[in-house]
Amino acid sequence: MQVYQPNHHQRKPILCITQQQQQRRHGYVAINLRTGQQVWYQNFTVNPSFGILVNFDSPNQHGVIPSGYLVAVSGTTWMIFDAGTGNWVFNITNVPTGNMQYGSDGEPIIYQFDPVNHWLALWNFTDVITNGPLNALSSAGWRPVNQVINSTLRGSNAYSWNVTVPNSLPATSAIAWPVGGDLLLVTVTQEAQLASLPSEVYMPVVQPAIQPSGR
Repeated sequence: MQVYQPNHHQRKPILCITQQQQQRRHGYVAINLRTGQQVWYQNFTVNPSFGILVNFDSPNQHGVIPSGYLVAVSGTTWMIFDAGTGNWVFNITNVPTGNMQYGSDGEPIIYQFDPVNHWLALWNFTDVITNGPLNALSSAGWRPVNQVINSTLRGSNAYSWNVTVPNSLPATSAIAWPVGGDLLLVTVTQEAQLASLPSEVYMPVVQPAIQPSGR
């Protein structure tokens, strides 16, 4: 069962469930939790796996995007649907892999960490849509409807920041989880050197040299 949880900005609390053999058809159904009535039905090719409520401010947009989004993932493509209707809105292609979290405005962010080449970057859903924070200030800053947005072609505009990390970190280092305030807890596997110890050894947190500007 997939669940989309709205916030106080929305009038209808909606539960989204995946149908398998219920009611003689497959698909995805949204149900009003107050009334129990079906709000919409879609037979998606790929079912959504998580939801987004993004707060965005520009000359033409203020506050949480109405209804929110449902996201279906196929490989490196995110297919974005309107949570209020189930209709397709836009796609983002070439979404990078990494540790996904949510930013302070509800936007998905992905921490990318390369200990071999000593860099750490933060991919930002909002920056991809607006093509960078400067474009977000324009009247057309949020116009993703019916678009297929290639994250790779956004270049550096798809990222809040990209910084160098100490080369003293072992090549086996990996992000365990963000601690908050842009601090990351990193683990390292050292089974060969520390065979008698657990495979994960906690290391001091890594803090980027600059603070993100796009969150």
